[in-house]
Amino acid sequence: MATMAATLFALAQRSKQWFDNILWQEYVGQYPWWHRLLIRTAQISYAVLRDLGEGQLSLRAMSLVYYTVIASIPLLALTFSVLKGLGAHNAMEPALLSVLAPLGERSAEVTASIIQFVDNVRVDVLSILSLGVLLYTVLRMMQSIEMSFNFIWEVDQARNLASRISEYLFAIIVSPLLIFLSVGITSYVNTNFFARYLETLSFGSTLLQFMAWLTPFFFMSFAFALAYTFIPNTRVRFNSAFIAGIMTAIIWRIMGWVFQSFFASDNPNAIIYLAFFTVILVMIFVYVAWLVLLVGSSIAYYHQYPERARIGHRRVTFSLAQQEEVALTIAYLIV
Repeated sequence: MATMAATLFALAQRSKQWFDNILWQEYVGQYPWWHRLLIRTAQISYAVLRDLGEGQLSLRAMSLVYYTVIASIPLLALTFSVLKGLGAHNAMEPALLSVLAPLGERSAEVTASIIQFVDNVRVDVLSILSLGVLLYTVLRMMQSIEMSFNFIWEVDQARNLASRISEYLFAIIVSPLLIFLSVGITSYVNTNFFARYLETLSFGSTLLQFMAWLTPFFFMSFAFALAYTFIPNTRVRFNSAFIAGIMTAIIWRIMGWVFQSFFASDNPNAIIYLAFFTVILVMIFVYVAWLVLLVGSSIAYYHQYPERARIGHRRVTFSLAQQEEVALTIAYLIV
C-alpha cells in the first residue's frame, strides 16, 4: 500500500511538472499567434479557477448578496427618479426583465414587485434625514463592491470620502443615461423602417436576426467593461476590461441558461419552501451574478498583469539564501 501511494504521488508530481512546463513556457514569442493565444487563455483560465478553488471570490460574493438585498430598492429609487426626470422611467421595467431573465417564469413576478416597491418610494417628498439614510445605504453598498474589486486588483487603499461621494453619485446619475441611450438605440434598430429596409436585401432577415442578438450582447459587454474600469481604485486598461466584459457576457448567458434550466423551472424545492421559494431563488441568483462579475474582474486583472497568473494573490517571499543571491546580483550589476 505504501509503495502504491508513493508511486501515485510521484506520478502526480511528474504530471504537475509536465503541465507546468507546457503552461508556463518562457519563450512563447517564437510560436504563432494562435498558439500564444491558446497558452494565454489557458494561463488565465487556470488562474481564475485557482482563485475560485481558494474560496475568496465566493465569500465576497456572499457578502455582496447582503448589501444588494438591503440597498437595491434605494438604488433603484434613485435611478428611477433620474429616469423619470428624463421622461424614460418606462425603460426600467424592460431592463429589469432582461437582467432577471434567468429566473424564468418568476422574472415577471419579481420585476413587478420591485417596480411596485420603487413606485412607493417618493424621493421628492423624503425628509433630509430619510434622504441621507437612503444615500448612505447606496454609498455603503458601492463601497463594499469597490472593496471586493480592490481585493482582486490587490489595491490596499480605497477611495477617500470626497472621491467616494462624488464618483459614486456620478455613477448613479450616469447609469440611467446609459440605460436611456441603450433603449433608444435598440428601439431605433427595431423600427419598422429599418426592418423593412433590411428585409429588402437578400440576406436582410439573417442580418436582422444577427443584429437583434448582437446589439444587447454588445451593450452588456460594454456595461461590464465600464464597471471593471470604474469600480477598482486603480488604472484598468480598457482593452483588458472589454475582453473581460465579453467573457463575462458569455458566462452570463451560459449562467442564465443553466439557472433557468435547473433552478427556475419545475424545481422540487418549491414544494418545500412554498411562498419563500421565490425569495430564496432571487438570493441564489444574486450570489451567482456577483460571482460571475468577480470572475470577470479576475479575467481583466490577469489579462492586464499576465505575470501574476502563476502565483495569484499570494505575496512573493524570499528565503535568506534567495535574498542573499538577489543582493549579490544587484551589487554585481552596480559594480
